[in-house]
Amino acid sequence: MKTNIKIRQATASDLPDITNCIQEAFSKYLKRMDRKPAPMLKDYAAYIAKDWVYILNDDNQFAGLIVLINEPDHVHLDTVAVTPAFQGKALGKRLMQFADTFAKRHGQREIRLLTNEKMTENIAIYKHLGYVEYDRRFDAGYHRVYFKKELA
Repeated sequence: MKTNIKIRQATASDLPDITNCIQEAFSKYLKRMDRKPAPMLKDYAAYIAKDWVYILNDDNQFAGLIVLINEPDHVHLDTVAVTPAFQGKALGKRLMQFADTFAKRHGQREIRLLTNEKMTENIAIYKHLGYVEYDRRFDAGYHRVYFKKELA
């Protein structure tokens, strides 16, 4: 079955889908952590207003999102999530490829991101996608792992 995948900038009307996706995608980490994962605490309405959020639709159904912030010397990949019903279809990889394209389009040569050290699956994925760990530290109540990727 062929799918029709589209990534577009989020609008305020996407907020309920974004909120549900974040809650569903990150709730699996609640058992591993002593607090909610940071993405569950963010103000996505404010992020949408700043044009930082992009959503992925698969056959016109909301499937995931990515938050990209264009900083002066890099793109900060703030959050990426795929709704559990759509996981296993390489949609997260599509969102990560979109981040590369976004960065290049904005004249950037580096993408940076961070994750929680308890999110071991994400650490493995980021390494597989060419991200290099450059720091680990305790910040804002979380044990964080920092990654960067140099773009060609």
